[in-house]
Amino acid sequence: MPVTDNQHVNAGDLLASIDDRDYRIAVDQAQAQVAIAQANVANIDAQIDSQQAQIDQAKAQLKQAEAQLQFAREEADRAGDLVQKGAGTVQRAQQTKSDLEAQQANNNRAKAAVIGTELGLKGRQNSKRTLNSIRLRSICNTPMFRQLNPPCRQAERSQGCFRDPWAEPYDVRAR
Repeated sequence: MPVTDNQHVNAGDLLASIDDRDYRIAVDQAQAQVAIAQANVANIDAQIDSQQAQIDQAKAQLKQAEAQLQFAREEADRAGDLVQKGAGTVQRAQQTKSDLEAQQANNNRAKAAVIGTELGLKGRQNSKRTLNSIRLRSICNTPMFRQLNPPCRQAERSQGCFRDPWAEPYDVRAR
């Protein structure tokens, strides 16, 4: 304390100074938590981008499978017509029917791949929302944060913002 009992003071004289080491450590820890959370969110964003590329690839494979299935249907129909007219062999008709069934299975696999990759994307998006929620709760609900930011509104928290506690001095001066 720079002032003793009953000492005369002038306006602007330093009366007391708060030891800010604990606050500085808490702010450093909070900033480290924010950095970790941001890195985790960036990682999830990269996974989401990768998952979207996989969805695009699965959809392209589905289109290809649908085209192959359509061709197999047409071939099976042609082979069946030729057998009925006596111009084709039963063996060829059986082969085209087998090809058709294989293409139907391939088409079903391609559809399942699209659904699976889309579900994977939704899972990663949910992970990102969860990470953001955890990050904000872990920072905004700390006693240090509430003490330094009493009017912390939901809009501020949703953006992960908090006021720099060192923007104004924590010294107590005479008026």
